[in-house]
Amino acid sequence: MGKSKVQIGDSSLVISNSNNSNVEREYKNAVNGSYPYRDRSFNLADSSNYGNPPSEIFEVKPKEDIFVDEPGTDDIKQGNACDCWFLSSLCSLAHEANVIKHSDSNIKRRALIDAVYERSLNTKTKNAAYLFNFFKMGEWQKVVVDNQLPLKCPYSPQSGIIKRGTTFKPDEVEEFWALLLEKAFAKMSGGYMKLQGGFPRCAMTFLTGGITTADLMDTKDLVNELDKRDIFGYLKRNKEHILVNASNYEGATQGLVAGHAYSVEDYVEMHGVKLVRLQNPWGEGEWTGDYGDEWLERNKHKFSSREQKILGIDGNLDNDDDGLFFMTWEEFMEEFEQLTVCHLAVSSPSSPVFEMRAIGNFSYNGNDCPSDIQDMCDNYLNPAKSLQFNLTIKQSAKSANIKFQLLMDLPMKATEESDKRLVFFSMHKGAEIRK
Repeated sequence: MGKSKVQIGDSSLVISNSNNSNVEREYKNAVNGSYPYRDRSFNLADSSNYGNPPSEIFEVKPKEDIFVDEPGTDDIKQGNACDCWFLSSLCSLAHEANVIKHSDSNIKRRALIDAVYERSLNTKTKNAAYLFNFFKMGEWQKVVVDNQLPLKCPYSPQSGIIKRGTTFKPDEVEEFWALLLEKAFAKMSGGYMKLQGGFPRCAMTFLTGGITTADLMDTKDLVNELDKRDIFGYLKRNKEHILVNASNYEGATQGLVAGHAYSVEDYVEMHGVKLVRLQNPWGEGEWTGDYGDEWLERNKHKFSSREQKILGIDGNLDNDDDGLFFMTWEEFMEEFEQLTVCHLAVSSPSSPVFEMRAIGNFSYNGNDCPSDIQDMCDNYLNPAKSLQFNLTIKQSAKSANIKFQLLMDLPMKATEESDKRLVFFSMHKGAEIRK
């Protein structure tokens, strides 16, 4: 298929990453330097980074602990920047970290999440240098940033006129880990402006290395299909092993926001009603319909003490708008148009996970690749014009959950025609091979 270098191996496969070596060297020099670190390669005054003058830049104190306690969803509050797709995914990761923090069976996943945060290094860091990790193209990529954060960003309210909005309010922030991690992700992506609009499925993979699927539920037929597959039951059974996000593209009702993404954090069945709990990355703005905070407060007498605790109404809600709320599964399916699920690799003696990856640069010489969509459709099985893998699955159990993921190293947004790519991906069951 032309000139290609492909490496195949299991999940322990380590690809030499010269960029990581450079970042580690930069980080080491920063923490051992005589002055606070300043990242000259990521200037907040650039238009790609919101174009903030010095008066619109906030500096985290060099020796301030950016983790006051366990990282949680209440540390994440989206301002006027349009990156709910990333921050709602970060909410899911923060919630997952709290779910598994006391579970001995999830030591590997706790280590993975701690590695993303690099908490051991970033707690009271010296010289204002912070290190984070993101999963990109089959390997973990390190990113170092300084302590400067933008206070303003361009945004377009309903009027359509572009204004200068607020990214965050310093006096409302106790822990800065989420803002610094967001900056590191912006740096890896090519600037804060690259985060203006995106897909949760991409963010979840960058944050975890998991395999992400997205199901549309914008028509009645699609919703019925999800119900037939008992998606609610699947999510409830596997909630410790998945991150979930819901997106609303069209008109929203009863407190929900159109064109917004929410983290889905829990699943409850009570009195014959299926419920989901969601988190708005704004840190405010909640569902006002049935089973929302106000509804629960009015009807708390209908629930036992145990049920009140599960629903978070064992105390006085005081109509606290923190962006965390319940709603029925039925109304959830009506209000949201896409469900995104990130499947985390969890391996244990009783539940092994086997992972194989093919990592490399797949290039063509310009003559043997399909020239257009029709050519691609006609020749997708032609070895000269496609990359093909033969996968033999050996599983003693009657059923196995097999997932495939295709990752492409493309710009976060296709700004040039050359950035746009068309990929045809298909799977075929081959003839059974017997020895």
